Amino acid sequence: MTDRELMYDSRGDSARVPELLDRVERDHDPAAWQELERRLTVGAPLTFPASCAALPRPVRLAGGSIRARRLSGRIVRYAAATDGCDDLLEECTACIAELGRLLDEELRARWAARTAPSCATVFTFADAYTAANRPLV
Repeated sequence: MTDRELMYDSRGDSARVPELLDRVERDHDPAAWQELERRLTVGAPLTFPASCAALPRPVRLAGGSIRARRLSGRIVRYAAATDGCDDLLEECTACIAELGRLLDEELRARWAARTAPSCATVFTFADAYTAANRPLV
């Protein structure tokens, strides 16, 4: 298990991260999301030990929250590019696999939502074309 004393965020501490996670879970507080994003992922591909330690909680919310999916994905993507987070990521393999499953599910739903109306339009057009071009008997 990891030592919480070493779980620093972008501001050099992690005491605030658990409180922010509680707020987004309980209230879906936009200000808390924004601060979490700043503390756990900076603009560049850089992550912190607190980011990896916090990952299971946003992944739990990712099924019903776009913001949680984005934050979780950014943490994993940045952690893959940051030295020193491998040990912490090893502790999160189950939640990374769950995030992958949720993202796959989301992408499939988006694809289905975008293609289904197009198919319906094509079939409606094909039916109209066929009806208009039937030989008169």
